[in-house]
Amino acid sequence: MKKYSSKDLWLALSFLSCFLLLFPCALTAATLADESGKNWKFKLKAFYAYDDNVVNEPTDELFRPAFLVGKDDHIFEWSASGLIKRSFTNKLSIRADYDIDMTIHSELSQYDLTSQIFGIGTMYKFTPLLNFMLDYKFIYNIVDGDNFSGIQYLSPSFNYMSRKFGLTRVYYTFKYSDNWLNDLRDNDQHSIGFKQYFFFSNYTKRISLGYKYTTDDTTGNSFDRDLHTIELRGKMPLFYGIELDAEVEFTFREYVSRLGTDGSLRDDTQHKFYLQFSKVLMQQYGFMENLTAKLKYRYLFNDSNLLIREYRTNRVDIGLEARF
Repeated sequence: MKKYSSKDLWLALSFLSCFLLLFPCALTAATLADESGKNWKFKLKAFYAYDDNVVNEPTDELFRPAFLVGKDDHIFEWSASGLIKRSFTNKLSIRADYDIDMTIHSELSQYDLTSQIFGIGTMYKFTPLLNFMLDYKFIYNIVDGDNFSGIQYLSPSFNYMSRKFGLTRVYYTFKYSDNWLNDLRDNDQHSIGFKQYFFFSNYTKRISLGYKYTTDDTTGNSFDRDLHTIELRGKMPLFYGIELDAEVEFTFREYVSRLGTDGSLRDDTQHKFYLQFSKVLMQQYGFMENLTAKLKYRYLFNDSNLLIREYRTNRVDIGLEARF
């Protein structure tokens, strides 16, 4: 039988803290909200997860490092996020947001991750159907209790809603990653892409198709690469109030200088399949808009000619999300 340590106690307390500590804060904020109009949002999430390959163990036994002992784990996650929005005119608005996310592993604590995300953004409406958005975020990551990385993110986008063809989004993203443990991993990333959303049945169903091209420029050039990402997503109601979200995503990675096992330039194709079932348990109850139960499944296969980086993972999450 497993002996529980102080880490396990901290894990359990952290898992519950989002509801025991932050839930009353949300209640207080909601009570003090101006009845003339809501300009804020707050969200809490708590999940239990099981991942059968946290360490990304290679599929081929010949390439599994000897130091890898144990690859699956039980995971607890919680997060809280808040947003405040201010409209200056009927065309211009600005918002500020803060997120904290904590992932705690039962055994593989070296993968524990705490992320804090500070954001600010603005939107300008040229017409009721066309707008421009500009988002800035700073992400502060802590891994296993140690400072790991700081990421700055800037993304402008144009969004156009067609009454006939749905929503079209075109965007550019610049992301600078400062890896505090390995300078060679410092990275300037540029991305450009588009997404097209199609809506059906009075917006209760939707399908989206997207493409993104990304280039990574790392210090030392060891991890420079080009990425092409294609994604197809869908959302639809099923029965008894259950909604289904599904996603298929393929990412093709072409490395500039790193070599594969066969001596050619390394290239990866990542296959990602995702399903989510959600059901609203409580709706419009006082200050709370929704309390939703969610069940998620993700399958990921990284097909690489560098065989030590070819792996498969399956992950299941179950938990609650509350919106205010």
